[in-house]
Amino acid sequence: EVMVPRTDAFMVDAEVSLQDNLDEILREPYSRVPVYERDKDKIVGVIHIRSVLRMAKQKGFENLDYEDVMIEPLFALETAELGDLLMEMQQTQRQLAILMDEYGGVTGLATIEDLVEEIVGDIDDEVDHTEVLYNQIAPHKYIIYGKMPLDEFNEQFGTHLEMEDVDTVAGYVINTLKVIPAKGEKLTVDIGDGKTLTTRRMKGSRLLTVLLSEDGLKKEEDKKD
Repeated sequence: EVMVPRTDAFMVDAEVSLQDNLDEILREPYSRVPVYERDKDKIVGVIHIRSVLRMAKQKGFENLDYEDVMIEPLFALETAELGDLLMEMQQTQRQLAILMDEYGGVTGLATIEDLVEEIVGDIDDEVDHTEVLYNQIAPHKYIIYGKMPLDEFNEQFGTHLEMEDVDTVAGYVINTLKVIPAKGEKLTVDIGDGKTLTTRRMKGSRLLTVLLSEDGLKKEEDKKD
């Protein structure tokens, strides 16, 4: 459930110039994109979209090469314990892991967001009285539990969300979308001030978790730096 299968994963071939791949890269909703050489079993790096935009500002898109924007990939066995993999990703400050089988073949990808959801979500399913309502997984990124009261969310994150007869974050998101997301479907609600809520984990028709991204705040900090 955590892994994005290789067949569904978006990757780009280093044999194709970065300029030729840019339109597709920027069109996809991913912040990190694996780069392979000819064969998807030979992943040589991961592109961070923010690095692409930052370097393009310095050098111009037409002068960019993969080496300018790639970081070394983190490889892990697909059989790794989720807790161990999460710890390794946190220690190496990697948001994306390339999962491999015992023969060295790439089987898929895992993000730190999905790992946190799976680990903490399983605990939440088993212990209904847990008071955990959100977890920070990266700067300006949080996993929010759908049951979090809307007034507590507003107080914690400086928002002003309100809706008649709606008390929780899940209720606000579902009522704003006017649709119940399918399992695995990622739908986003813009809540203003550079913040978005994206549907993540479903259980039947229940929205268990959403991803809060404060990308607007991050961009403002980057400008100051």
